[in-house]
Amino acid sequence: MAKINAMLISIIIPTYKRLEILKETYDHLIGAINGIIAEIIIVNDDKTTSVLEIVAFLNINTYNTIVVNNRNYGAASARNLGAQLATSKILLFIDDDIIVDANTLLNVLYLHEKFDRALSTPLWEYSELVKKLLTKTTFGRYKLAYDYAPIRGKIEYKIPGENKLYEVESLASFCLSIKASHYKELNGMDENFPYAGCEDQDFAERAKNLGFTLILDENIIVKHNEIDRIKKKNWLTRQFNGVQGFVFLCQKFPERKVTAMWTENIPVQKKDSQKLKIKKIAKFLIRQKLPLLLFNLIVTTCEKACLPQILLFKLYTVQAGIYLNKGFTKSYNKNAHSSHNG
Repeated sequence: MAKINAMLISIIIPTYKRLEILKETYDHLIGAINGIIAEIIIVNDDKTTSVLEIVAFLNINTYNTIVVNNRNYGAASARNLGAQLATSKILLFIDDDIIVDANTLLNVLYLHEKFDRALSTPLWEYSELVKKLLTKTTFGRYKLAYDYAPIRGKIEYKIPGENKLYEVESLASFCLSIKASHYKELNGMDENFPYAGCEDQDFAERAKNLGFTLILDENIIVKHNEIDRIKKKNWLTRQFNGVQGFVFLCQKFPERKVTAMWTENIPVQKKDSQKLKIKKIAKFLIRQKLPLLLFNLIVTTCEKACLPQILLFKLYTVQAGIYLNKGFTKSYNKNAHSSHNG
């Protein structure tokens, strides 16, 4: 498909084996760009699905959409490839399960017209269908209660003279905007992270260190349509995989080793308090194969017995902590222990 010049915004969507969800994202996006000069670049990370299959499934028949196969694996490399192909001054990266509207695009354009060296993300909430499905299970209600908690800006970091814009310390890439020239200046995203989830934090950290402003734009609320990832098994796998990138991130930015995630999951240290030593030993014991199987069975049994929600919520938090510790330990043993000086 031919590309046109002088695009105002390039919207880059990495995708992996989520055609039905991608179609909903794409259909909403086509409606959102009505009247806006934009191009859509879909980067396919699945080597078993061809570009032609995606074009046919999405019923792409417009000049402003291209679909390409990723040369490597992973969301970071897919974003980098999309940025290389983009023809616009402004880049907007969205995940394949993020639904945006025209307000999203207009606010992105406004922000980058007013702020030069800036990165921006909006708020998100689950789509109405995902919300409805989550309310049907105790675990779903747990996700609804805790997933939104950390994402709003703090009033003391509100940007003076601006409505609902906050300067923040880190940004996620589910819906990330930046000028193309600045993305190039930052050398794109680091493709060495083992799993998606921390390469965007690395990108934001490097940007901040070079004087960029990280902005949370609460004028925008996008819909997170992860309908295929609402089961607890998917969630626990993401805890296990995602934290492995955090260990890699701490190697690049040692100042992050003061966080609780690091100090409470590295092996027992002489300087640890007695309480922390006991906590680490308990984590070591319970993450072993048989104890973990038993704990998961206990949680499932408690769910079937319809025990009080407050108790199940506590069990889910412990369960997440175990999988985080297990993933952290795997990555630490592989990448971090040789250079740890704690």
